[in-house]
Formats: sequence, structure tokens, C-alpha cells
Amino acid sequence: MSKLKILLCILLMFVFTTNIFASCDNDEILHMADDVLLGFLDDKDLNYQGKNDDGETVTYTLPREYGYVLVLYPYYPKLRMEVIDKDTGEKYPVVYSYKYFTDIMGTSYHYEDRHYTINYYSNDENACYGELLRTFDYTVPAFNNYSTTTFCEEHPNTELCQVYTNTEDMTVEEIEEMKESISKEEMNSLQIALLYIKKYWIYVLLPIIIVSIYYKIRINSYKRKAEQE
Repeated sequence: MSKLKILLCILLMFVFTTNIFASCDNDEILHMADDVLLGFLDDKDLNYQGKNDDGETVTYTLPREYGYVLVLYPYYPKLRMEVIDKDTGEKYPVVYSYKYFTDIMGTSYHYEDRHYTINYYSNDENACYGELLRTFDYTVPAFNNYSTTTFCEEHPNTELCQVYTNTEDMTVEEIEEMKESISKEEMNSLQIALLYIKKYWIYVLLPIIIVSIYYKIRINSYKRKAEQE
């Protein structure tokens, strides 16, 4: 749990507006609603130590299930979280995860920003049950599928290669231009010259080839005339 808390403390938070509803007069429930945090992270395989049937210590793996995971922390059984897509109105299922020990909402990776409305309700049968306690807007950024390429493995600190950079609307030409610009910054003058030669070799060689063919034809013509004379 401590590792999860540390992780969630450093997650980017994209909360724009927060509303606390005071119709519930239970201080404990209201404090819980005000206290909880929400963060997103990439779902990963989780390895943990356990005992097998023979009493031996072995490593078990809880496999990755999602791309992104919205994680509630800390977990309060007396609260219920609701996640609604602001753009489509779709309501997403929230489940308790034995991997994260709290309520989560998992999605596959998405390549555009997702905008959610988060609602917290009282789940305490003895205090304000079913009442809306808090609501806020939350955005999960797009996953940059390009960040997994070989180029980005070699240039992990560039803007193009950041995991949460939205490249969905960028054309292939725009990406190639950015790559070329990044590569040039790491090159010396000779390497840049070779790069341009490699890129525009056809424009360099084509005139040479045409001129060579022209003079070859002229030379052959002179030779034939000389032989005929």
C-alpha cells in the first residue's frame, strides 16, 4: 500500500472544478469524500511473494489487464465512485481491485484526451446513503503510441517521445520533420551534409547521369563519323 500511495502522490492531476455537496450532515462521510484522491497510471504486471501448496515461497504474478487505470486512494468502503464520459455520457464500471486494494476504473490505451466527470456517493447504509457528496472533472491524457518506437528509445527526452504527448492528429510528414530536426541537433556539419545527400541523392545524381548520357551519345556519334571517313 505504501508504494501505491507514493506512486499516486506523484501522478499528474487534471482536476478542473470540484463541488462539495453539503446536503449530507455526516462529518465522517464528508471528510472521506473531501480526502480521497484520484490518479491515473499505466497498468503493469505485479509480482508478489506467496506460499505454494508445499509451503515453499514462490513468486506469483497478477497480470496486466488494462492500458490506463484510474485509481482511487485511499479506499473507503463507505464511498461509491461513479465515472462518466463527459463527451459521450457513457458510464464506466468501477470495480474493487485486489491488485491495487482500492476502487479502480480500467480502460485500454486511448490516443486522444478523455474527459470524465467523477461523482462520489455515500455507500454507508447508516449515513446519507446514496447521496451525491462530491463531483469534479478529470482528464486523462492521450497515450503517445509513437513513444514505443526505436527512435524514441534513442531519444527519450524529446517532446515527440513523451508518453502523454498527443500525436494522433500529426501527419507522417510532420513526425518525420520533427525526427529530422531532432537528429540534426545531434550531428556535426559533415553528418548533416551526408544526411542531405542521402535524402536528396536523386536530385544530385540525376543531372550527372543525364549529362553523362548526353556526352556518351555525342562521343559515340563522333566515333562513328570518324570511322566512316
